Amino acid sequence: MILKNKNYFDEKTSTQFSPGIYELYDGTNLLQQEKMDFQIHLYKLGEMEQYLQNAGFTNIIVYASYQKTLAQNNHTEMFLYECSF
Repeated sequence: MILKNKNYFDEKTSTQFSPGIYELYDGTNLLQQEKMDFQIHLYKLGEMEQYLQNAGFTNIIVYASYQKTLAQNNHTEMFLYECSF
């Protein structure tokens, strides 16, 4: 099986696009081909919270690490959300 892909990032939408094609071969004979299109949106601080509130969460805390350091800005590798009703 071979995966052919090309990733690119759209700065306007903060979206990582990863289109690809999986190909299954028997020797040099192509048996099957399947196209995939993965898209990952990179959320900024304050962007995900509205979606969580719309889903019914009322207590939302955003951390910048697994050590539960509160997120202050977008200059972090990750956001960790702790949510409850």
